[in-house]
Amino acid sequence: RYRIGDWSSDVCSSDLLIRIMEGFMVTKLIIVGLFCIIFGMHMFFTKKEYNKGRYYTKPFLMPLLLIYYILSAAEVNKLIVMALVFGFIGDVFLMWPKGKNNFMLGLVAFLIGNVCYVLLFLQGISFARDIPMWFYLVIIVYVTLAFAVLRKLTKHLGDMKIPACKIGRASCRERVFAGC
Repeated sequence: RYRIGDWSSDVCSSDLLIRIMEGFMVTKLIIVGLFCIIFGMHMFFTKKEYNKGRYYTKPFLMPLLLIYYILSAAEVNKLIVMALVFGFIGDVFLMWPKGKNNFMLGLVAFLIGNVCYVLLFLQGISFARDIPMWFYLVIIVYVTLAFAVLRKLTKHLGDMKIPACKIGRASCRERVFAGC
C-alpha cells in the first residue's frame, strides 16, 4: 500500500495522472454536451423568433467555447482567449441594441475580437511560401462581393454606417487571412 503523499512511487503518480486525465475528459464531455444542448436551443429559438429564449441561451455559447478551448489546448493562445472574450462581450451588448451605446460597444468588442483573429492568422502565415494565383483571384471575388453587400447595407444603417463598415472590413480581412 502507498501512503498519502508518497509521490516517489511511479505506480502512485501514474494512477493519479490517469485519474486527473479522466476528470478532464469527463469535464470536457460535459462542456461539449452543454454547448450542444444550448446551441440547439438557441437555434430553435432563433428559428421560432423567440427572442426571450435567445436571451437565455446566447450569453452561454462563447464562455462554453472558451472553457472547452482552455481545457483542450496543449498551449493556450492569448489571442484566441481574447477573441472569444470580446465575442462574448459583443454578444452581450448586442442583445440590447436599442441603446446607441450598446450597439457601438458591441461593434467595438467584435472589432477587437476580429483583430485578435487576424493577428492569430498572421502568426501562422509564412510569407516566404508561394501562394497560388487562383487564391488571389478568389480573394478579389470575395472582397468585391463583400463590398457589394456592405454597400447595400449602408443604405439602412443611418448613423451606424461608419462603425458597421469598419466591422465589415475587419471581418473581411479576417476571412482573407484565414484562407492564407
